[in-house]
Amino acid sequence: MDSQPKTRSKKALANDELIRNAGIGEILRVGVDHVSLREVSARAGLTHGATYARYEDADELLVDLWIVQLAERAIALFELCLTAAKDPTTTNVHEVFEFVRAASEHDAAMVHLLLTARRIPVLAEEVNEFIENYLMQEDCRTQEVSAAFNRALCLFSLMTVQIIFSAHVQRPGQYFDRLEEWMATAFQADPDSVPVSEFSVPTEPYSFSASDSLESVLADSTFHVVGKSGYAKATITRIARRANCSPGSIYSLYDSKEELVIAAYRRTLPDRWSRIAYFMHFLDQDFLTRRLHLYAHPVNETWRDFLLEFSLASANNPLLYQAHESQDRGLATLAPLVPDATDDELVLLGQVITVLTLLTYGVAFLATATGSMACTNYAQFAEPFRRSVLNCAGDTWLQLCARVDQMLETAAD
Repeated sequence: MDSQPKTRSKKALANDELIRNAGIGEILRVGVDHVSLREVSARAGLTHGATYARYEDADELLVDLWIVQLAERAIALFELCLTAAKDPTTTNVHEVFEFVRAASEHDAAMVHLLLTARRIPVLAEEVNEFIENYLMQEDCRTQEVSAAFNRALCLFSLMTVQIIFSAHVQRPGQYFDRLEEWMATAFQADPDSVPVSEFSVPTEPYSFSASDSLESVLADSTFHVVGKSGYAKATITRIARRANCSPGSIYSLYDSKEELVIAAYRRTLPDRWSRIAYFMHFLDQDFLTRRLHLYAHPVNETWRDFLLEFSLASANNPLLYQAHESQDRGLATLAPLVPDATDDELVLLGQVITVLTLLTYGVAFLATATGSMACTNYAQFAEPFRRSVLNCAGDTWLQLCARVDQMLETAAD
């Protein structure tokens, strides 16, 4: 009896390709949690039976996509980042940015699976192999970890969130070209020139003022349930159970799950004046390092998980997207209020705001996938990057900060 596995026919292989491409499209259209084999079949132009004969369920399709097509994209991007960090020539840094500029739907789907695998057991088994072999190839808990690895991790986190931003919002613009210039200069910094900073362990989450009110209790419950299970599987019933109240109590305050989740999200945001003041400290020594350390610290696990799941869900939900976008739009509307700011200064402010937003999101999001982000020496990335931006912005930034301080003093009065 012939024990050799049968070779799949050309038609079967062609169908596999159709199904995989359809699966990629569905991930971006509806999100990982809403991918169904029935919709994938329709998108691929195949019968339901053809797809169900190949995969037991949607999770098995996700696993196949990662193994066959997407893991290699994650590896390629990280290796480019590591090469740029180890040998920071203009060409090597440019290769990283060109990868992102040319990112395809496959790259966007790769990031989706990388960031959500932690809550999909069969997928996590496969994705963890990449995380352990690449994102954790050096032990960040020791002093022996290289500056290059620290910088590569940060750059990889920034590039992954940029890929998602490109897929669902807009392609990289002028700020991305400026970011490449800043990064090329920053990576050339001698690791020995970066001081080692000791930071106290945070005891409170990054942003959320708790109280005994039902709204506060519901926000905390929503953070945990959405962060652990994803937006799609975070039902009102589950949130009510965690909050020790009835679903009716929730509906007495909010008309829908969307409104509840948006209300919880808004509790994580400082007021609009605080937000622009926050960005004005971006180039202060150690400020960015401390922020990245805080975002990645385990004390902020609940906040990180929620922010990630909210951001991913907003790509496919107009109401969530509107709430998410309003944060950046609010900053954009504040910028022109800076007294006597020139067009060039406003462009610079917008670029810094965009880059810092993507960077902090990137570090926070990747920290949900790998524990190495919690013990990374962010100074090796943040301090050279801060100096690079400051050298480029020069007096323009300092003058802009002075005007912002004046604006904030006026607002306080």
